[in-house]
Amino acid sequence: METQNPNYSKHISLLYRVGQIFYDTELAPYHIGCGQQFFLLSIAQNPGINLLALAREGFYDKGTTTRAVRKLEEAGYIRVEKDADDHRLRKLYVTEEAAPVIEKTQETVARWHSLLAQELSAEEQEQAACLLEQMAGHAYEYIKSSGKRD
Repeated sequence: METQNPNYSKHISLLYRVGQIFYDTELAPYHIGCGQQFFLLSIAQNPGINLLALAREGFYDKGTTTRAVRKLEEAGYIRVEKDADDHRLRKLYVTEEAAPVIEKTQETVARWHSLLAQELSAEEQEQAACLLEQMAGHAYEYIKSSGKRD
């Protein structure tokens, strides 16, 4: 009897889509959603990060990163400064207005992770995290080695 391959993509896609709905709903009062939350948290954790580094950190294309940054800037959550040495570089910083949004976003991330991990033992949670990280690494290495992304 032949065993079927697990459909990882189906489940990962479902988690992604439902996660988008979750983040969009939770962050709606702040006028950001799943499309901006990663960028806001990354900028908060890396003050002065530039657009290219931000895009690479999340494996986003430059257009997506630029749109997300523009939306965050228009909302007053980040400020963009030109680099003193290289005027082509734009450095990103969170504003004071972003503090409650960052706090809510961090709480939302923690709630989502808790929801996903409910009824899993600590060992199963660690195992799931390791396996997903390993799968993501394989996907990243494939794309990197194929030359499809910089």
